[in-house]
Amino acid sequence: MQASTVTVALLLSATPAGAGSHELRSIDLPYAQLGPGEVWTTPPSPGLDQNSEHIGRPRAKRKLLPNGLNDSVAWIRHYDGPANRSGDHGNDIAVGSDNSVYVTGYGHSGNECVVLKYGPRGKRAWLRRVNGIPNNHDTCYAIAVDANDNVYAVGHTGGLRRAQNFLIVKFSSDGTLRWKKILSGEALGGWHNSSAFAVATGPDGAVHVAGRSGAKPERNSGYDFATAKLSSAGEVLWVGRYAGFSGVRRGDEPRAIAVNHYGEVFVTGDSPRNDQNLDYATVAYDRNGRRLWTKRRGGAGNDDANAIAVDQDGNVYVTGDSPRKRGDSDFLTLKYDRRTGRVIWSRRLDGPSKSGDGGFAIGIDSTGAVIVTGATHAGFHFDFMTVKYRSNGRKEWVRTFDRRSELAFDLAVDKDDNIATTGGHGVGGDYVTVVYSPDGDELLAQTHDGRNRNTDTAFAVAFDSKGAILVTGATGAGGRRSDDITTIKYKKP
Repeated sequence: MQASTVTVALLLSATPAGAGSHELRSIDLPYAQLGPGEVWTTPPSPGLDQNSEHIGRPRAKRKLLPNGLNDSVAWIRHYDGPANRSGDHGNDIAVGSDNSVYVTGYGHSGNECVVLKYGPRGKRAWLRRVNGIPNNHDTCYAIAVDANDNVYAVGHTGGLRRAQNFLIVKFSSDGTLRWKKILSGEALGGWHNSSAFAVATGPDGAVHVAGRSGAKPERNSGYDFATAKLSSAGEVLWVGRYAGFSGVRRGDEPRAIAVNHYGEVFVTGDSPRNDQNLDYATVAYDRNGRRLWTKRRGGAGNDDANAIAVDQDGNVYVTGDSPRKRGDSDFLTLKYDRRTGRVIWSRRLDGPSKSGDGGFAIGIDSTGAVIVTGATHAGFHFDFMTVKYRSNGRKEWVRTFDRRSELAFDLAVDKDDNIATTGGHGVGGDYVTVVYSPDGDELLAQTHDGRNRNTDTAFAVAFDSKGAILVTGATGAGGRRSDDITTIKYKKP
């Protein structure tokens, strides 16, 4: 088995307490190409000593089966764009009050934003292809549903004959386009290329969008954080920007957004301290757009903030990856006081192999416990790794999931505090979805292999109100066909 690298585009979501935070990032990860017979089943590895730092997962009671050939699958739906060769990609998923399922991503190889609605039984209710600026690239990265079942999708438009711009669209639950908003870099207080990566609805019915926006020329830098609040009618209420150090070519890259029940807005991402190293950067705004605080956290190398969540008290949690002195990274999770930005606690998690680890998604359960999932490097491949902390930062359990080179990209928590994680096997692999009980018991473990057994990766997961699990991403169609948007509903385990 030979190790190599692959660039993976990650769409990460966390929807704690209805916050609706979503984000995108790309990273380079090593992978191990799977050999024949290595995909479907391997014996479960024994758990580690319960008193050790890493608590082993319980043994699975079932084999992983290809294509969901078991009673756990409610339905599977594929979206294949025009001419069956359009390159379609599911980036995010959300669930409405009636358990309808909404998916967004891109179609026609990134030339159009796609929004799909499925009924609870999998019947497609509507499909909308969104063109922002005519004859340009349009991509949607994130989706959110508000209390009235209005649907918001965000991304960018442009890139061929003009600069990229924020693209924000609103649909009613029946698919009627309510409005479409295009915000240029100049409208966001910056310059040229801008892309919206994250969206969250607020308690006042407004929608909040975060992304990157080109820095003004005098900053001699790449991008700034740009955060916009829009009314339910599409009026821009305020725009906030965060600019890190000037003269740094890499620029600032927001990854995720969350809104608490006070209407306060929190954005996190990466901000370079120089041309080689990154810091966590987290910015807080009040409901009127006044900046409350900004906090940076960094060490000797690249500290990547990937996801954000808020709890019932409005406090803020950020996770990602942070290197140790010797260079390998750990999960790093921080809890901030919502008012001052004071760090209430900070926790690092080093995986079993003491190698590279990264937290990609975060959620909060009804007790205020914090769950983080991501990947731990295990030799020539990656495993899922999920950790649960109490609200005071005490670690309850850690679970790893190993079926050969799995990376967990997203996490969701249901009303019963069950936890769903999803991701992929890496190059040539499949969707992987694992569900845990609040105590960390493995309730479900499923893979899905798309058409012709090409590379399939799940990027987003959500629960409906009945505890069913919804997953979306991209499956390789093979041959002359390009990827499909494949959405799966698993029954409550």
